[in-house]
Amino acid sequence: MRRGDILGIFLVFWGLSLSIYSYEVLGDIPLTALGAGAFVTGISLLSTVSKSPYREAFDLLLKAYADNISRVLEEFGASSRAVYLSNGSILVPLGGSPRKVPSKIQNSLIVGERGGYYLFIQSPISSEDLSPDIETSLYSVLVDSLGLCDSVMVSRNDEKIILKIRNSRASQVSARFSQVLGPLAAHLACSIVAASSRANYSLEDVREEKGDIIASLVMIDAEKGSSV
Repeated sequence: MRRGDILGIFLVFWGLSLSIYSYEVLGDIPLTALGAGAFVTGISLLSTVSKSPYREAFDLLLKAYADNISRVLEEFGASSRAVYLSNGSILVPLGGSPRKVPSKIQNSLIVGERGGYYLFIQSPISSEDLSPDIETSLYSVLVDSLGLCDSVMVSRNDEKIILKIRNSRASQVSARFSQVLGPLAAHLACSIVAASSRANYSLEDVREEKGDIIASLVMIDAEKGSSV
């Protein structure tokens, strides 16, 4: 799958879901317009030629994706770290830290029950397209397909996975996006790790050092919403 298809498919489904939910349930015109814009952008991206030479244009689209997610996070006041699920989707806790990750998730913008509501985001990463080997999947997507970094080193410390993303070239994101999802390259890496390993993870810690990103991921218990 070419690099533009990954983002294009995500924008189409996410934009359509957001616009329908915002219009029918929330009655929020700005969010509806945001969803419609994401949908149109996704369609345009999927319709481009497969060997487009415009790398800068793709980077701008990826930055636009991050900006759109940031606006949604701001709209809902999300501030807690997200949970990256094994199917490639993401749950962002609303109203505090996660208490219990729902075992069954409906295709809706808001999921969960009283005391544990989440913003549901479908990431551009799918477990069906990834190798069960984490290192292989990270290289295939971040380095080979998207060209967002030079390499990704993976190490394990007890129950944690430590990633070192070398020479990240991903666009800068808003403070809200970084607070909830981490830097853009780390955000995509978390989705890849969760989907490739078929397990739920949360970004416990992340820092940037001289162009590199070092991220610490901890596994999350789907039933209790706690680290294991």
